[in-house]
Amino acid sequence: MSRSSSSLLKNSFLYLIATISIRATSFLLLPFYSHLVSPEEYGYVYMVSAVSTFFNMVMQFSMHACISRFFFDCEDEESVKRLYSTIVLFISINSVIIFTLLWCFNEQLAVLINLPTVYFKLALIISFFGVFYNAILALLYVKQNAKKVSVTSICVGVFQIFIQLLLVVNLENKAMALVGTLFLNSILTFIIFLFYSKPFFTVNFDFSRARKYMYFLNFQVMYLGGLSNLQIGCLLISILVLLVLEFMGLVVL
Repeated sequence: MSRSSSSLLKNSFLYLIATISIRATSFLLLPFYSHLVSPEEYGYVYMVSAVSTFFNMVMQFSMHACISRFFFDCEDEESVKRLYSTIVLFISINSVIIFTLLWCFNEQLAVLINLPTVYFKLALIISFFGVFYNAILALLYVKQNAKKVSVTSICVGVFQIFIQLLLVVNLENKAMALVGTLFLNSILTFIIFLFYSKPFFTVNFDFSRARKYMYFLNFQVMYLGGLSNLQIGCLLISILVLLVLEFMGLVVL
């Protein structure tokens, strides 16, 4: 086995073990959180998570998927920079426009989905700052920086568990503690995006490339049932589960 293959297997195994450990820890902490957090507070957290996930999908439009598709068409490092910069700038422009429009009508939308305005605003902010993380992860994956991806994912997971425990124990409003964890986690991922993007990002928006990427995404959604449809399906399932839990009295909205 070659040295590069051995390194890839080692880093992949490290990432797998770390991911399982973090998720197992989160699962084991559920009884502790259930003891402290009321069903009503869990309802708010669930809604914030669902709303932020939906707006995140709308803002990024799954553009990060184009990095995996078009990276291998790049002839040199400059082409990679143009690819990454065009996608990041598209996501940035799209996110700013959608965020601004939603923020202008945040009170009306919050009433529409029966969510307190402060939680709706936090959901918007979480989705905005979290929208860029997938782009840099996609680039690191295709550049085969497995170790960097593994270490970064581990750090983000540990940070989320630590902050969540700290806030839930110390804040009286447990729903705000859990939502605050999502907010701080989105800020952390945004900082990571800025740090890792520095070598690859230039202010270079290629309209012809952006149009090409849009055609690719439309083809995925229309003919292949791409990632966007899968994500939307998962979101609808999550909302359905929430409604069932509310009907059973396990969650109060």
